[in-house]
Amino acid sequence: MAVERKAKIIRCEFCGQVLEDPMLAFMEHMEASPACRAMWDEWRANVRREAGGT
Repeated sequence: MAVERKAKIIRCEFCGQVLEDPMLAFMEHMEASPACRAMWDEWRANVRREAGGT
C-alpha cells in the first residue's frame, strides 16, 4: 500500500506568509517585504555577534 505524503508548508519566520519554495521564494520574499528584511537582517546580526563573527 502506497503512503501519500503531504507537502510541508513553509512559512516566513517573520510574518507567517506561506512560501512556495523554501529557498528561492524566501529570498524573493525578503526583497519584496522591507519589514521582514529588516527583521532578517537583525536576526543575522545577532547570530553573527553571538557566534563571535564580525
